[in-house]
Amino acid sequence: MVIAASTFIEGPAPTVGLLSFLIAMLQSKSTGSVRLKSADPHARPQVDLGFLQHPEDMETLRKAIFLSTRIAAQVAKTGYLMKAYDVPASDSPGDVDSFIRSKVATVYHYASTCKMGKRELGGVVDDQLRVYGVKGLRVCDASVFPCVTTAHTMAPVMAMAERCADLIKQTQKY
Repeated sequence: MVIAASTFIEGPAPTVGLLSFLIAMLQSKSTGSVRLKSADPHARPQVDLGFLQHPEDMETLRKAIFLSTRIAAQVAKTGYLMKAYDVPASDSPGDVDSFIRSKVATVYHYASTCKMGKRELGGVVDDQLRVYGVKGLRVCDASVFPCVTTAHTMAPVMAMAERCADLIKQTQKY
């Protein structure tokens, strides 16, 4: 989840600029789901991102908004003329919560929808990246991460792809 809030710094050049905060929650406690809508293989799945379902996520984002507001206030004390825009209407919890709900978005690094783990604990693939109950099928992308990484997903996916290639080579009959 990501929230963007910006403050425009007014004044003569070179003091004109933009102070912008991009608040990203890297490990949300809320969980979503991906489900089939029908048996039709061409039908799009039903995706529920589950944003803000866990109360701790809202509290974390609230704290981040308040922190960014305090940082902007400190910058204003240095003499920059600041005009806030695209920020909560006030510091009241209701206004901050409304702002968060209206601005929350994804950064498109979906992960953990097909997690690796024990089947009885909700795992979909084993430690060899094999899908439980489907012979000959492995999954090798960010969907198998047991939890979302706190960094960009590209490097872990590349490492996993290398490991998956090794696993496939070990099972190939030449």
